[in-house]
Amino acid sequence: MIPRSLLHSPRYLRLLFGALGRPFLLFVVIMGNALWFALSYLFLSVERGVNPRVQHYGDALWWGLSTLTTVGYGDITPQTGAGRLIGGALMVTGNFFFLSVGGLLFSALAAQTEEDIQRERHITERELREVLEEIQALRREIRGMPKS
Repeated sequence: MIPRSLLHSPRYLRLLFGALGRPFLLFVVIMGNALWFALSYLFLSVERGVNPRVQHYGDALWWGLSTLTTVGYGDITPQTGAGRLIGGALMVTGNFFFLSVGGLLFSALAAQTEEDIQRERHITERELREVLEEIQALRREIRGMPKS
């Protein structure tokens, strides 16, 4: 779980946007969009003329987006076997791309949280050593005091 203070900090936002600049994440986003556009075009080519709800590329893109995100409104459904096959491929690859993006973002956040924990542990250990040294100095001072 991400600490509430981290969620509302500018550092969290910098971390999030920093993760978006990772080369693999950029690759996944570009490939996911390319796949969406290509499979939507393929869907248009096999469904146009057969499916009355698919008239132009915009219809195919809408179908592709609702399929890719697994929302599946049902307003446009494949009428051909090839259209169903394309839809299945888009669903499976869509899950892969969304899970990849989520996993990369989570791993960036988890790594930063672990780094914060280690830094806080180091600070706490240093403070503890300082308090211990102070206690030892006070003990030496008390031992040197005359007994009344």
